[in-house]
Amino acid sequence: MSKFIENHPSAIEVFIFYKREKKANDEKLNTKLWNLIGKDDKLTRLLDKMTMEDEEAKRKEIRQLVTKNQANLRLCILSDVVDKKPMIESVLNIAKMMGTYDIDGQDFEFWFNRFSSGNWNLDQKTFSDLPIEVLENIVEDLDFSSQMRLRKVSRGLRKIMDERRPSIESIYVVIICRGSHNTRNVSIYKSEESDRYWNGSYNGKDDLKRAFDGMKTIFSNSRFRLKHFYYYNRSSSEENKKLIKILKSLDHEIEIMSLVADFEEDLMIDLLKAIKPGTLEKIEFRGKYEPIHIDGLVQLDQWKQAKSVHFWDVISDFSPRIHHFQHFEVLSVEVESLSIDDILFVKELFTQNDKLKRFKIIVYDKPLESEIVKALGLTKIHFDEEHWRFYGRYKVQMSKFIENHPSAIQVFVFYEREQGKKVLYKKLCGVIGKNKISEEEFNKLFAEAKKMKKREIRKLVVNNQANLRLCILSDVIDKKSMLESIWNIAKIISTFDIDCQDFEFWFNRFSSGNQDLDQKTFSDMPIEVLENIVENSDFPSQARLRNVSHGLRNIVDQVKLSIDQLQCEFLNNGSENTAKLTIHITKEDGLSYYVYERSYNGEDKRAIDDLKIILSNPRLRLRFFHWKNELSSEIGKKLVDILNSLNHKIEIVSLDARLNGDLMIDLLKAVKPETLEDLDFVEKFESIDRLAQLDQWKQAKNVRFWDFISDFSSCSHHFQHFEMVNVYVESISMDDVLYSVQMSKFIENHPSAIEVWLFYGREKGKSVLYERLCKVIGKSKISKEGFNKVFAKVKNMKQREIRQLVDNDPINLRLCILSVVIDKKSIVESVLSITKMIGTNDIDWQDFEFWFNRFSCGNWNLDQKTFSDMPIEILENVAERLDFPSQMRLRKVSSGLRDVVDQVKLSIDKLSCYFQERYPENSAKLTAYNTNGQKHEYERAWRSHERINFKREFDSIKVLLSNPRLQLAHFKWSNYTSRYTSPGIDAKFFDIINSLNHKIEIVHLDANLNGDLMIDLVKAVKPGTLEHIHCSRDCKPVHIDQLAQLEQWKQAKSVHFHQFLPGLSSCMHHFQHFESVYVVESSKLSNYKDAYEYVATELKSEQQKEKQIKESDESIALIVFYEFLLKKPIGQTFKNIGAALGKDVIQFQQLKLKFDEFGKGKLESVGSFIEPLNDWNKMGLSDGCSFMSYSNFPVDVIKKIIGNLELIDRLRLRKVSHGLRDIVDQVEVATNDLCYEFKCNDSQHIDVFFYTLQYGKRSYTGEDFLERVFKDIETLLKRPRLRLFYFKWNNQLSSEIDKKLISILKMLDHKLEIRDLDASLNGDLMIDLLKAVKPGTLERIRSNGKFNAYDIDRLADLDQWKKATEVNFLKVIPDFSRCIHHFQHFKEVEVTVESLSIDDILLVKKICVQNDKIYSFEIYVEKKPSELEIKEALGLSHFLYKNIYKYYSGQSDIPGSNDYLEVVINEDQVRFFRETKKTN
Repeated sequence: MSKFIENHPSAIEVFIFYKREKKANDEKLNTKLWNLIGKDDKLTRLLDKMTMEDEEAKRKEIRQLVTKNQANLRLCILSDVVDKKPMIESVLNIAKMMGTYDIDGQDFEFWFNRFSSGNWNLDQKTFSDLPIEVLENIVEDLDFSSQMRLRKVSRGLRKIMDERRPSIESIYVVIICRGSHNTRNVSIYKSEESDRYWNGSYNGKDDLKRAFDGMKTIFSNSRFRLKHFYYYNRSSSEENKKLIKILKSLDHEIEIMSLVADFEEDLMIDLLKAIKPGTLEKIEFRGKYEPIHIDGLVQLDQWKQAKSVHFWDVISDFSPRIHHFQHFEVLSVEVESLSIDDILFVKELFTQNDKLKRFKIIVYDKPLESEIVKALGLTKIHFDEEHWRFYGRYKVQMSKFIENHPSAIQVFVFYEREQGKKVLYKKLCGVIGKNKISEEEFNKLFAEAKKMKKREIRKLVVNNQANLRLCILSDVIDKKSMLESIWNIAKIISTFDIDCQDFEFWFNRFSSGNQDLDQKTFSDMPIEVLENIVENSDFPSQARLRNVSHGLRNIVDQVKLSIDQLQCEFLNNGSENTAKLTIHITKEDGLSYYVYERSYNGEDKRAIDDLKIILSNPRLRLRFFHWKNELSSEIGKKLVDILNSLNHKIEIVSLDARLNGDLMIDLLKAVKPETLEDLDFVEKFESIDRLAQLDQWKQAKNVRFWDFISDFSSCSHHFQHFEMVNVYVESISMDDVLYSVQMSKFIENHPSAIEVWLFYGREKGKSVLYERLCKVIGKSKISKEGFNKVFAKVKNMKQREIRQLVDNDPINLRLCILSVVIDKKSIVESVLSITKMIGTNDIDWQDFEFWFNRFSCGNWNLDQKTFSDMPIEILENVAERLDFPSQMRLRKVSSGLRDVVDQVKLSIDKLSCYFQERYPENSAKLTAYNTNGQKHEYERAWRSHERINFKREFDSIKVLLSNPRLQLAHFKWSNYTSRYTSPGIDAKFFDIINSLNHKIEIVHLDANLNGDLMIDLVKAVKPGTLEHIHCSRDCKPVHIDQLAQLEQWKQAKSVHFHQFLPGLSSCMHHFQHFESVYVVESSKLSNYKDAYEYVATELKSEQQKEKQIKESDESIALIVFYEFLLKKPIGQTFKNIGAALGKDVIQFQQLKLKFDEFGKGKLESVGSFIEPLNDWNKMGLSDGCSFMSYSNFPVDVIKKIIGNLELIDRLRLRKVSHGLRDIVDQVEVATNDLCYEFKCNDSQHIDVFFYTLQYGKRSYTGEDFLERVFKDIETLLKRPRLRLFYFKWNNQLSSEIDKKLISILKMLDHKLEIRDLDASLNGDLMIDLLKAVKPGTLERIRSNGKFNAYDIDRLADLDQWKKATEVNFLKVIPDFSRCIHHFQHFKEVEVTVESLSIDDILLVKKICVQNDKIYSFEIYVEKKPSELEIKEALGLSHFLYKNIYKYYSGQSDIPGSNDYLEVVINEDQVRFFRETKKTN
């Protein structure tokens, strides 16, 4: 106990005075006080003394004590909380005791709420006692250093700190190297205007860690917002990398308005990527940036959405990238050189971008001042001697719209004529410019327009819709809507003959801020649109577009060129040298087609210049690059010079070049390593060792040398990583062969292919053919003697024999196809020569074309290409384009394909998981919907009581949900299984959810899960993707409070709760951000409405029935009367009526007056409903009675009211009086199911479940919990009108508890009516329980207790057993054989036994044959005959093994019946089902 009593002794006097008027005060009060402050004789004497004192004098003294110190009331408040009084009743009672309302209301409410929450500490509140909202406001208003200190106080304050926005607007980080140590200064400012700041210096490794830990803490706050971030590092770049590592580890993007940093190029790009686009407005780059890095920066959204940029160091080659700066408002750059074209482009930017304010360029090489003045057309030139600068002015010209459309002013004046001449002139000047029209000219036009008729204006508009533009612009300036504008204009000209598309275009254009009246031209388009147009043009168009203007040249030089293959040839045609550039592009089907070819006769320089333009494009991607030079080596050197001048590496997949040694190596160095796959060396090349040092060589896949490599043995090991190698060598050893690519087993598998090939090439001669065959398949594959033997055989063969070989196996043609490829024949020549050889054109031409193309690309592997040979990127593309069933089938092919499918985006956007138990057949169903709406279902059904683990279903669910790229528009989880099965299914589902290493992307979530599970599922969804939440199970306010803390809830748009949501008012504020809300309020607020509707229907006159609740004062009075009878507090009643019927239905003062009337026995306002009982006297009460009870009503009225109460409320009502207890016991119980569970966890506790319209639960704890629970059990079971659909008894504690239940049952004077009985009782006790049940009502018996055959014999003598239809024994029955006959009358049987013999099985069959009502007889058994023995004994037909489900099944006909027996046998089970034969 705190020291409150010592510090506030007067509080005890106030408390005793408050309680003195209660009867039986001595004993009861002392007990309560002792519980609060401890037993004390002095306290007892004080109580006795106070009872003897004068009341009014003591009241005055008590009032002075409270007025002096409000803390003296705390014991009184705590006492009322213990007595469970509402707050309003408590404050009124205390005020009455004091004789004054001079009470601190806020203090009173605080202590009442604090005690109500369970905190009975009487001492004053501390900092940690403050509400979380107050703490958050305090934390947010602190300066940064205070916040950091507060963060170390406790874990709770750290959490609050990390969730609130830090008091930081600017951070300055400066890292300077001083001697051998680096000094790191970090300055943090509250705001730029404020002098409140925090500064820290860090030295050494430990301090470095502290500095970065502190920065990580700040940046990890998701609500962190910075106006300015300055980072200056003149030390190691490792510290920059550490900052980037921190930013990459965050799960959100930071928000910075102004950034100044001197990061290295790639790290600066990483820093920008970590900033949320749209928040960054100003960027200052303090480091050196090459053009390649500028190209990387301009791809970022952070760059595109920024408003100001400043480069402190020189940007080289600025001209081709100047267009990337045109969207900024303020620019400052430093460049090496600037041309007149660049200056004119900047001038054009100011004309096009009305937001551009300043473009500052510091340049070292620029044109003369006079040239710039002339090019720009500057006026008012003067020289500033102080700053050594020239100044000039260029006037941005107004468009020539007015000159071209003079009638537009007449239409405008006519449209706006009602505004007055001066106002209209001012408005017109604001639109077109004051110098465009004088006041005299306007007055003249105004006078003419006033005289014009509507038909004249209409004619001007119909002839030229451009005359409406000034009117449209005027409406946009006046902020009219589009519909209002077009309606007003149509009304003025008296016609709707307006080009709506043109109208909408100009209205939207003016609304966007562009008030240029001229028509939109190509150059007016946004830079992104121009880039898309240029990129989608063919190459000749791109080349022509490049010559249009300087700006378009820059754009063309930056977009991806429409070039796929490039061939450069410098040829010597005798008397004249010719250069030729040939460009190809590849279609989607993989075939290239000719696009563009240009020849340069004697103009090698022009060819080189054009080649430089193409190769300088940083986005150039070439599948094939061919270089052939028959002229001087200087041409090759110029190519290398071009490549060395680039600031990027070119991307080439296949390279074919005629360059010698050093030049070829230089060319390879200029190629991006990871893109190069194929290498062709046409010229003689000896420096293989130098080649092998290059990454380009190491990462390539295929290589060909078309000239001999001398001394191949010394370099053969450099070729071992390639997939395909084609080389010409002078000699080769066995060691070299071990490093060579091994030949496939094609010849061994297809020996006839050599015969076909020899027949095809027989005219070439034996020696030539042998040499070629050895080149293709390897000399070791066939000896010369073997070849001579085959050649002699082929020489005598006929064409029909060769044709027969090809017809039998078309693969025998592959060597012939490879031969024609080696001979460089075209595909047409190949087709003709081969068909001529075999004498038929009956050939698979698709296969022929495939192998021809494969051999032509250099892949001479004769084995068939399989699916797994494809590159992983192609496999992923193939898998992603398949429909969902095909993707699932592909997963089963191999482990590799399973990995591929599990990583690609699945072709589904909706998924439904459905589990249902419905007698006699249950089902599980997974439904997936393709993105095109096609439905794919997987469904499995099983018999009632059949044990199933759903492994297949959950394996499928796990496969789908584990896919990291799964995006679902709708996910539905429906589990409608029984209370035994459902928790296991939900548990397996959440095992999958918890195993995922990513969040699921779901837009619409629909699940029938209870509160805690629904919260876990919502947590598993990726925030930002979830828009709609549907819950089909009960949720409590505590669950809504937990859901409201989740980002998923905060970002969702709609929520639906389809079951009762109790206590909605306490959590209503959590729904205020949704666009759509659907909830079902609990029956708590509708109890009195139900009672009212019942009484009104049964007792009101016909005329009164037609009145609505809200329109009848008597109806409202009856509802108030009902609340009064339930002893509900007046405040709660007022809240309930307002929530149910509207706040304006009754005022609080009116409600209080009604309560006072009913308390005095005045019932005139409700008398018409309970006639002939018009007043309290007719109920046997005297006037002025201060309380009315249920017992004063007629019994039938009380029964009807009680019938609307829930079971727990009825149990409370039973304790009011003996009379009410008798009435409650006579009313039929509003429950179907009753479930008792006795479990032992950390401490013994008992749960009692009531299943009614609203699910109820009650727990019993404490020392006397058994006494209380059995008292309630006896109360329920003694009720003669109790009807139970389901009764469950589950006792995991002592057997004494079971015996107490049986003793209660034996005391009853009636039998229980139970339909479904589930009990964990052993033999004798179970028999006693069955005896207590009324025979004929019991249908299903389920036992989890121990039974032997003798117990079964005794059960079989009971009528309850004989009349039941289903029975289930979960525990083993020993010696089952001797009691099988007792089960022959049931419809469904499920038992567990030790062993089963053939005779037992035959007896079960006999029972199933003789009982035409039986549906199933299922036996779980440990020892049984083999499946084949059972099959032979039962004479089963259609005996099959179901591999999927791992069981055998067979059938046996029933003589003289249309039914048959289906027998299912698995490892531990034998099941019999009686089925009806299906007829066509």
